[in-house]
Formats: sequence, structure tokens, C-alpha cells
Amino acid sequence: MFSVLVERERRYPFLSRGICMHIACVYISNFPAWSMARHLKTSSPLFVSFNHRVISMNPPENDWGVNIGDTVDRARTLVPGARFCVWEPHMDFTMTESILRLLYKLTPRIMPVPNLNGKGAWFLTAKAGLKDLEWIAAQLHARVGVSIERRTAMLASIRSDPGTVLAISGRDRVSFLKTTRVNVLGDLDMLQFDEDMIERLELFGFRSVWRVCQLHRRHLMVQFGEAGRRLYDFLNPADRDDTVPNYEWREIEHAEDFDWPISEPEQIAETLGQLVLAAAAEFNDSKPTRLEVRLIMEDGASLSRSRTLTEPTARPEVLSRLAALTSKKIAVPGMSVKTVVLTFGGLVPVIPSQQALFLKKGDRDALIARMDRRFPGKLLRPHIIHETPFFPGDEWKLVPVVQDGK
Repeated sequence: MFSVLVERERRYPFLSRGICMHIACVYISNFPAWSMARHLKTSSPLFVSFNHRVISMNPPENDWGVNIGDTVDRARTLVPGARFCVWEPHMDFTMTESILRLLYKLTPRIMPVPNLNGKGAWFLTAKAGLKDLEWIAAQLHARVGVSIERRTAMLASIRSDPGTVLAISGRDRVSFLKTTRVNVLGDLDMLQFDEDMIERLELFGFRSVWRVCQLHRRHLMVQFGEAGRRLYDFLNPADRDDTVPNYEWREIEHAEDFDWPISEPEQIAETLGQLVLAAAAEFNDSKPTRLEVRLIMEDGASLSRSRTLTEPTARPEVLSRLAALTSKKIAVPGMSVKTVVLTFGGLVPVIPSQQALFLKKGDRDALIARMDRRFPGKLLRPHIIHETPFFPGDEWKLVPVVQDGK
């Protein structure tokens, strides 16, 4: 799940008090499929796969019988008319950047919530009214929650319907938490709460989030270990939970003004080539995933078009060709161009070829748990029996590996 939290100051009509600090949280589930559907501009069912398994689907709610983790062959059989795409991580990054760009026009106070699982995403604006929030929810078909604290805003966004806003005032916060069932915690995929933990909470009688809030850290850690600590920290944040820092926006933009207006596509393409070379010097260790060409006319009118790159690249010759093709699509006969503006966005870091062979290893405990479920008791490790054995074979023996990795 990918997330963004935005703080805004405004006198909300649903609050009984005056001006308060509020946090709005916009949630988009199944973000990889959502991104691909937006990129392809399709409304038909779409599945995103990785290693021949379905990892995301759009729309998320369906009656087809397809679940996350099913094989692509099974999904094709159940939904023969759907589109199937292989997961492209840079596409998620590009779409995230485009949404942040949209929100940044409304407020700089945006905080992306890290989500290593990549299932969801969140967005919003600062000094915007309720109508602005509703417009963003409708445009992105996202779930929007608003409250006086981040925790409640995130839960409200999960409980809201796609394309709508759910606002929880300060006086309604406790009743909201009492009516929020613990199974919604599973949607907070960045915190990795598994189904087993949620099921055990329900079996213990803690069926609402408010009941879980009454538990101490020790209670949760004894039952659920590290997951219990994450749950406690989410429900009981140590720092102030009502602030969002300014987001540092980064784009590389270069422009060329002409003393005399130009109109020939060849002249525009040559100018774009020079702008690409100037921008490439500022890429450093990053590659753009999006470019935008804007032509400003002599009378002040402008024509613009953006392009999402198939793959991130910093090669000037490729970027020059793509910029020229983009400019030709917006060119009109008889135009009088006074300024050419070229913008590169969605900058992703470059991974050296050797470094890509030695990426960070996955979580060992998670791997052991998955192997133990698939092959119960078959995963073994050596255990030292005697430090100074008389016979070499008495020094160690093989014992099952427990899930804590010890």
C-alpha cells in the first residue's frame, strides 16, 4: 500500500469549535493495478502480476472469485475479457509523482507514508475546502478521511467509500473508533498486520479498534511480538500526531526565450535538444520517468503535453527524440512560439549494474515462517551439543528451525 498525509487549516462545517489543525488522508487500494489502468486509460478489469501471480487488480472489489496470490492462468480462466500486465515498479513511482504534483499545486504540506508492500497510496491539499477534497476523491476515485489526528484520518479513509470523503470531528472520534472493527487494520499494509493477529484479537474479544487502544504495549508484545509493538505505536503515537512537514518537490526545468518567435517544428526540436543537454547535466545519479513540453505563444497562450517514459532513462539522445515527438503532437499550423519549456520529473535513483546484483536481502524471519508453513518441521539447522566432543559426530545435531529464526 502507497500513502500521503496532508495537513490543512480551515473552519470545517462539521466541527463545533473554531479553527483547528486537521489531517486529511487519501487512500487508493491496489495501487499497482490502479496506476496501470490510469496509464492505459482503460476501465475494463485489469490484473497486475509478478512471478505469474496476481498481486493487484482493478477494480479491487469483484465477484469473479480471483484473489491476490492466485495464478495468472486461474485469473484468465475466471475473467477471460480482462487485461493482464506484468508489474512495472517504475510505473507506480511515476503515477505517484504525478499525483503528488497535482496535490503540490494545492499545498506544500504533504507527507508520503513509506509502503514497502506497494499495495496502497494516499494524497491531499492544505488550504482546501470540503469541495476540494470531494473533487480529489472523485478525480482519483480514492477514499478520503479527515480528522484531527493522523491515526483517525487513516482509519476514516479506509472506511470511506471510493470517491467519497469521510470526516470525523474531535467529539466523534471515540465513537468512531468504537464502531471501527479490527479487521480494517489489515488494510494498513505498510504495518504488515497479518490475518492471524487480527483473528486472534477478535477471539480474545477485542473486536473494535477502541478496545485495542486500551491495551498496554506489554500486552500486545507478549501476544504478537514485533507486530504488537507496531500496532501499539500506531494506536498510541509518541510524538504529536497532528503535524505534517512541507514536502520537498524536485523537478528539473529549462526554458529558452526567443527574440523573434519561431514556428518550424525543426527549430523547436533543435531547441529541445539543447534543453535536454542542459537538464542532463543536473540529473546526477537519477533518471527521469516523465517529461513535459510546453510551448508559450507570442500572445501568452500555451500548449503543453506530458509523456510517461516506458523506462527511466538519462540518455540525452533518447530524451531529445521523445521531446521532439511530444512537441510535434501539440504543434498547430501558423503558431508563433516565443518560449519553449522542457520539464523532467519523476526522478528515480540510478542503481549501478554491479550493485543490482547484491540488493538487500529479504526478511529472514518472514522467509522462515513461509517455509515452515509450506514444509512443517522440515527446515533444520545445526545445533552445537558439545564444545569439545570426543567423536566429531557428537559435536552437533540437526534440529527444526523455529519461526523466530533461532
